[in-house]
Amino acid sequence: MYVIVVIFSLLLCGYFFSLIYFSILVGKYNPKRNNDCPSLSIVVSLHNEEENVNDLMKSLLEQKYPQNKLEYIFVNDRSSDKTGKILDGYSEKNEKIKVIHINDIHKNFAPKKRAIDRAINIASGEIILLTDADARHSKSWAEVMVSYFTENVGLVMGNVLYKSINKSKKLVSKLLELEFFSISAIGISTVAMKYPATCIGTNMAIRKKVFEELNGFGKYKNIQSGDDDLFMQRVRDESSWKIEFAIKKDATVFTFPPSSFKKFHNQRLRFSSKGFEYSFKIIAMLFLYYLFNSLFIFLFIFISKYLIYLVVGIIVKIIGEYIYICKLRTKLNFDINLKIIPIASVLHIFYVLYFGMATQFQNYKWGE
Repeated sequence: MYVIVVIFSLLLCGYFFSLIYFSILVGKYNPKRNNDCPSLSIVVSLHNEEENVNDLMKSLLEQKYPQNKLEYIFVNDRSSDKTGKILDGYSEKNEKIKVIHINDIHKNFAPKKRAIDRAINIASGEIILLTDADARHSKSWAEVMVSYFTENVGLVMGNVLYKSINKSKKLVSKLLELEFFSISAIGISTVAMKYPATCIGTNMAIRKKVFEELNGFGKYKNIQSGDDDLFMQRVRDESSWKIEFAIKKDATVFTFPPSSFKKFHNQRLRFSSKGFEYSFKIIAMLFLYYLFNSLFIFLFIFISKYLIYLVVGIIVKIIGEYIYICKLRTKLNFDINLKIIPIASVLHIFYVLYFGMATQFQNYKWGE
């Protein structure tokens, strides 16, 4: 039992000081930008998105990027609703809009990755800007994202936040917003550390040259998930190109939270499913993080004997995460009520344990 307490204490100290270290790195992070406007292709893959197409088009067609250097490529991936028809209607009215229709499944190529690959192959842009059908963007989004492509930068990731649809800002909504923001938090923190660990495909830009040099998704092309972070991992490990994070407010993309617990559960299983495809460094850190949270449960089970360690552990965890979120809140203009951090901090222990275990035994559904 003494050994377990020692391990917990060491992990607690490591976790706390890692958060302080990340907070310092994020505070100092200020990537270079330029005013160049290279040719740009905005790519979106859609599957049964008829309810989102019109709002998406409004969001994208209002971009302030030079129109003579901009094109849009939409991939209608096996939609059974009116998505394809709506896209064709826009294409007929705007020569800058290209539409690709995919009607089958390739057994060795994950659908979304295949859709993105098809789009990039015909893209004329030097920069490929990826987003999703349910995303909403500022008018300066494309311009700001592209500005981070200085000479040696091959990939730029951006912040993605949930667009709150609950006017009353109920606790569950705020917890979901904070939980989803944690992905961007890890993204910018690890980019600042010069070893990026994750990103979100809803807001990611790459040089077409980089995609071609790496032969697209390569060995990961048959994995259903990971069109974003697994490709980013290839750029990090298999090329000399730099990866940056767009910190400006106008680079933020908003998307909608899952409409039901079932969809939330399925989405998080998908997020967790590719953990063993990460590099050894990331897998090792994830294991230690899982062990750290597991020990909280151990202390809780034997609370009569280890109450003091449990209380101290939770307090230290909350303080570290509070400092960290405060720094990120300022850096990425994230509107969050700091009062919910203690609640989120405790609940996140159970969240990590459940999804870390569930993804090993439960399957998720992609799209349909």
